[in-house]
Amino acid sequence: MKRMATDKLIYNYIVDLRKKELSNFERAKIIRQYLDDEHISMREMARRFDIARSTIDDWLRWENLSETEYEEMKKEGLNDTEIYRKLRMSDEPRPATIKPIDAELTRFIERFKIFKLNPPYSDNTSILLDDTIKLLKIIKDNIEKRREKE
Repeated sequence: MKRMATDKLIYNYIVDLRKKELSNFERAKIIRQYLDDEHISMREMARRFDIARSTIDDWLRWENLSETEYEEMKKEGLNDTEIYRKLRMSDEPRPATIKPIDAELTRFIERFKIFKLNPPYSDNTSILLDDTIKLLKIIKDNIEKRREKE
């Protein structure tokens, strides 16, 4: 019952993200925080809250722009719609495309690499570390390949 109440509260909050009072940067930060905290994809968030995935994607595009860059564009006379169009046209990789599992796997791989650089440990431990790092990289590659097919 407690989980249902929490879900309803979160749902109402997320739906409120559509309101104009929030800046694009605040909205992107809230969405990113939710995705990271829940360890879910944009697709899953869209399903949970009945919001188009493309809408969530659009909200997260503002992560690609610093507030300083935004202010400079505004001074140049661009409005939010024109800035948004520039963000959509950008070919730069976007933080929104990095799924929580990718970040988690990357952290694990780096931790194992650091641990490996700090002996003493047995030869068997070294072999296990190498194997673990290889397996984590394979898992990460497989996840990326599946996403490309989606």
